[in-house]
Amino acid sequence: MRFVHSKTVLFFSILILVCVNIAKAEESDLDIDALFDNAEDTEIVDNDKGENVLTSFLKLFNPGFGLYADYSIIASYLPGYSKSPWQESFRGKEIFDSSQPFGAEMNAYLGLDIRLSPVLRFWQSAKFSIPGMTMKLYEFYGEYNFLNQAYVKIGKYNYGWGLSPNFPYTNLLIRLPLDSPDPGDLYLAKVDIPIGTGGLQTIAFTRERYIDAVNPQLKQFSFGGKFNFASRYADIDIGSLYFKEMPWRTFFSLKTTVFKSTELYAEALIAIRHETMDDARFSGSIGFYQDFFDKKIRLNMEIFYNGEFDGAFYRQENPLEDTKKKYPFLQGTNTAFNLDYKPGGLAQLRVGTKFLYNIDENSGEIIPGISIEPAQHLKLYFAMPFVVGNPNGKYYTANSDKYNRAFSFVFILSISGGFSFIRY
Repeated sequence: MRFVHSKTVLFFSILILVCVNIAKAEESDLDIDALFDNAEDTEIVDNDKGENVLTSFLKLFNPGFGLYADYSIIASYLPGYSKSPWQESFRGKEIFDSSQPFGAEMNAYLGLDIRLSPVLRFWQSAKFSIPGMTMKLYEFYGEYNFLNQAYVKIGKYNYGWGLSPNFPYTNLLIRLPLDSPDPGDLYLAKVDIPIGTGGLQTIAFTRERYIDAVNPQLKQFSFGGKFNFASRYADIDIGSLYFKEMPWRTFFSLKTTVFKSTELYAEALIAIRHETMDDARFSGSIGFYQDFFDKKIRLNMEIFYNGEFDGAFYRQENPLEDTKKKYPFLQGTNTAFNLDYKPGGLAQLRVGTKFLYNIDENSGEIIPGISIEPAQHLKLYFAMPFVVGNPNGKYYTANSDKYNRAFSFVFILSISGGFSFIRY
């Protein structure tokens, strides 16, 4: 299979095939489908009453605790790959042969929510997997409501900016130099201050690979902030982020509803060398969502111009691998087309197609797929990614398949379920 995102494209394709339905989505990564879906939420918030967008941040916590658990058994058959994405080394031996397209794994996700007082809360979650026999701390953070004037969140957790589900170039927290190795997990301090119908957010963060735990220095941290203005007509963000090893980037984003039912979003970014304050690079995008037939069909289209030539981003698309993946942004004009059909019914059928295309290189990838839920806790996924256009383009050449094939098949079976025990 050939694709700039390499073999983990199967999880990127599944995000248009599966529904994310988890009651505690803001508190944990427990739901297996939620782990497949990494797109930012682009739903347009209805602020008819002009309510403060940070109101939910400043609600008092009811003292108590909550225990959340999610379990899954996942098996895959991936003909067209040179190796299974679940291949691991255990006690010095390969679990699967390098040419074996079959993979399987069992996972347990556990989360603990501790609310010590009306203003202080701690959350922690972990994942245990076999056959790799690995244990990983997913999140560990504390939240503090300071006099109803500021909301503080500090610890190890994922967070992001931006609107686009296709090209997250304004999500500055996941940007990195093109030649940078895996930077590791995010350690973040965030303060939200409500102002009018929006608010001010300041952040400071570092990454596991950047920080010297013995002798930390300011140059190992990123600093930034954004201002949000929300009204019944539009939701606007203006933000900026500084990190010594990257250009100084500032972005603007807007989302609104037009023609009563069309969700429109637009973003722009400028990147400047902070050492000399020159060589400004501009990028911009515009996209929309439109629902049809009582929201059974959803259409998303986007066009994105990338003026930078050395940028990349990273994220953990594959919940079965602890390391994050790095994906380069393609320079020039990029387009995206997503069609998602959910007819409903007992089998929870979902059909989708994703099409990413770079006009400058005449290179793209089409990812049709389908998911069904034939029985309780059981889901089946099928996708067939294939490339189109220039054989020398990035979508055609940047992949790990030793046979350099133009398409592959993806079959996944998932048995999963979870429960929660709450005493608030």
